[in-house]
Amino acid sequence: MQYTSTTGSTTIYVYDITAGIPSVLEESTQAGTVYYVRAPGGGLIARVSGTDVKYYGFDDLGSTLFLTDSTGLATDKYTYDAWGNVTSRTGSTQQPYQYVGAMGYYTHYQDANLPLLQLGVRFYDPSIGRFTQVDPIGDGINWYAYCENNPLMRVDPRGLKLK
Repeated sequence: MQYTSTTGSTTIYVYDITAGIPSVLEESTQAGTVYYVRAPGGGLIARVSGTDVKYYGFDDLGSTLFLTDSTGLATDKYTYDAWGNVTSRTGSTQQPYQYVGAMGYYTHYQDANLPLLQLGVRFYDPSIGRFTQVDPIGDGINWYAYCENNPLMRVDPRGLKLK
C-alpha cells in the first residue's frame, strides 16, 4: 500500500497478512526504511531504523507508554487522555503505534492534516470519542460510539467488537 501525505511525501507499506491482522512490517520513504519487529500473532516488539533499535512498552489497554533503546533507557514517553488524545510526549522518534498501538494497528499517521486514528476497519476521532463510519457488524446500541463510551475499561482496536 502507498500513502501520500498532503505535503507530498510518500510512504510505502508492506503488510504481514499471516499475523491475523494487517500489520505494517516495513515503511519506506525518501528518508530511509523502518522495520517493525513483531511476535508470532502480530504483537509489536521493536522499531528498527538502520542501527537504531527502539523497544515498545505498553499499558494495560495496549497504548504505547514509552520507547527504550538497547540499554533500556527510555527515549520517548507518551501520555493520553481517556479517549486516546496524546496529552504529552517527550522524545523525537517518529512512530505510528501510539494509542492502542500494541494491537498492531497503524494508528497515528505522520500527517497533521489527518487527525484520525485507524483502528482496524474504521477511523476513530479521539477529539469527539467516535468512529467516523458506522459499525459494519452493527454491534451495540450506538454504531458510531467508541467502547460504549467507557474507554478506561474497554478498547475496540479492530473497529468491530469491544474487548
